Amino acid sequence: MMASRSCALSALSALAELNRLLISDGRRSLWTRSLQTLDQMQASQIQADAFTCSSAISSCAKGAWQIALRCFGSLCRSVLPNAVVYTTLMVAFSRHGEWRQALDLFRRLVAEHVQTDIVLYGAAVKACEEGSQWQEAICILQRLPDRALVPDTTLLNSAISACEKAGEWPWALHLLRTLSDWVLRADAISFSAAISACEKAMHWQQALLVLGDAERSFLELDIILCNAALSSCAKGAWTCSLQLLAGLEHRALAASQITLNAATAAAAASPWQLAWCLLPSFTSHALRTDVIAYNAVVSGVGGEWPVACQLLRKIEEVFPNSSVVSYTAALEAFATLEDAESRCAEWRRALQVLSASPCHNELTFEAAIRSCVAAEKRRRTVLHVPKSRELCTETLNLAAS
Repeated sequence: MMASRSCALSALSALAELNRLLISDGRRSLWTRSLQTLDQMQASQIQADAFTCSSAISSCAKGAWQIALRCFGSLCRSVLPNAVVYTTLMVAFSRHGEWRQALDLFRRLVAEHVQTDIVLYGAAVKACEEGSQWQEAICILQRLPDRALVPDTTLLNSAISACEKAGEWPWALHLLRTLSDWVLRADAISFSAAISACEKAMHWQQALLVLGDAERSFLELDIILCNAALSSCAKGAWTCSLQLLAGLEHRALAASQITLNAATAAAAASPWQLAWCLLPSFTSHALRTDVIAYNAVVSGVGGEWPVACQLLRKIEEVFPNSSVVSYTAALEAFATLEDAESRCAEWRRALQVLSASPCHNELTFEAAIRSCVAAEKRRRTVLHVPKSRELCTETLNLAAS
């Protein structure tokens, strides 16, 4: 009797140790070692439990979902899976982009009346988010009361994100409002997903309303939330974007490269004078201003040829590997000069810009040719275009048409 009990305790101790190894290897993404641990368990005839199963699946999922599925099939011959095991497998599917597999498994579990919990439902909604399956995410939410399950903020955030990815901004806003119905408090992720949904639909007014709701809820705004609002206003309401950018310093938020991208879009949409003033603010926010930001301003200066040249010199100074886009944008500024006298006086400078360009493409040639046509110096342009490029003739014909 004592010997039998001692053996049982020894087996439990061995199982606990092997489970600990599976967890440790999983955290370090050592899924091949997890497979070796499972082989060791089988060789030692140690009976796995549901915890072993979920730990092994989680670890093996770091390698590939097929390995996790094979592990599930092997262990579940002797272990009755529970909700935790199924949830772990669904998460493994979603992590590798196999959201359809995750949802198929969820549907089978529901159809077979397998005992589930809110965590498993959360994994199902997360799979819906990965696949932009907003309708199914909402259907899953609607089933919760029948199962006497109460969602948490993470689950509802996944549903909001599913709507955001599918472009269903009205539903994203509706789900944001339903958080209070569940006596839940929206967090930065909730508001960011809703604002991003508004951004994709070009509803910047709604995005600003959501941002206002976030502020009124006494939520501490983070840079992700502000970036979402900034991006939503970048093209449709550049003045709001500039105000939001100015507000970052007031909120003591460190701007990110996403902030720069949104501000660059605002610069492209705003009058060039404001865009010009915007560039120094990137430095004040400790942003790595890239050539795209300067190109956006060059493109927006219109016929302000001196400003375009000044920006181009700055680009050459700061970015040794500046792109052909910068030179093309500057040539466009020359081509749109309204003053005929200025065009005639500056055409040589335009050709110098063409010569300085690190490479040429159709747009560069066309801009240069249009510039010199405008200055009645078209013949000079031909001399600067490589004869080996048949494209030159086509571009000249285009400029003449």
